[in-house]
Amino acid sequence: MQLKDIVEQGSCACWLSLGKRIQMDETGWTILRILSQRTNDEVAKEFVKMKSDIRTENPLPNPT
Repeated sequence: MQLKDIVEQGSCACWLSLGKRIQMDETGWTILRILSQRTNDEVAKEFVKMKSDIRTENPLPNPT
């Protein structure tokens, strides 16, 4: 699926398995450190949590 197809369609829902851990450069780590200091920002907290979690090798099956 290409981005142009999603734009024409308006939206897209899909399940993707996430990698075990993301690879970030120094800029990425700096952004996470800044966001992690925003204690009153729920979106920033969730973003930092999602980006810093280590995921299991075997993801859960697709709930359809």
